[in-house]
Amino acid sequence: MDRSGFDAFRSSVDWKSMNKVMRAFLSEAWCGEADGVNCVEEMARVYHLIGEYMDNTFAGNDVCLSSVRSAEAYGRYMSAIADYTTANNLVDAYVKMEKSVMCDSDCAGEIADGFYSCCAKKAMETVRRKSTKKALIKTVKSIWELVSEEKKLPDINKLMTVFDPAKFCRRQTDVYGRINDACDALEA
Repeated sequence: MDRSGFDAFRSSVDWKSMNKVMRAFLSEAWCGEADGVNCVEEMARVYHLIGEYMDNTFAGNDVCLSSVRSAEAYGRYMSAIADYTTANNLVDAYVKMEKSVMCDSDCAGEIADGFYSCCAKKAMETVRRKSTKKALIKTVKSIWELVSEEKKLPDINKLMTVFDPAKFCRRQTDVYGRINDACDALEA
């Protein structure tokens, strides 16, 4: 069996940076407590809500907890995947899709109530730390030639804007900022 592809991947990956990214996304982000809430239990609640979101979507329910209301943005994102041209086109479509889901003033309150809490704030702060972003960029650089024919890396900074909902949605709603303020007050 030819292992050359595997060996090329293994030797190309910046494993130290990959470890930092994985720790940030998988353990540091949701472990522990925020505002006295067990964040692992909070994450379990969020996963249950994701199931409800998907059920509503597949049932065709045009409600806040459904992709039906953002079908156009989801369609553009899925088209960007299917008709892949550049990584940045994919990033752009993803960011626009997230904006339509998270920032719609008619539904942002319900989305925030369901998915954004002090635990989520803590998790997103962990993920968007400068050291995490730097490690993510190093990781992507280390494997980019193996996974893409493009020379230009995707815009990681643009992708990371989604992880600061208060700033990301500030033109449409202040609901995430109010939650941030409440979490900050509880930490004080």
